[in-house]
Amino acid sequence: MKTIKQRLLGFTLILISFAVIALAWTGTTPEERDVTVILITLPLGIYSMVTKSEV
Repeated sequence: MKTIKQRLLGFTLILISFAVIALAWTGTTPEERDVTVILITLPLGIYSMVTKSEV
């Protein structure tokens, strides 16, 4: 049960990463186009989905 929840949370982090990219795509200033949060959310989401150990 915990691995299913972990994979769903990982998938959610990946969706959040793509939502941030979509929002940054429409930005006009450098601050609006900042996607630094992806450096944390995308790798953590991918790792949470593919690992067999519990994070």
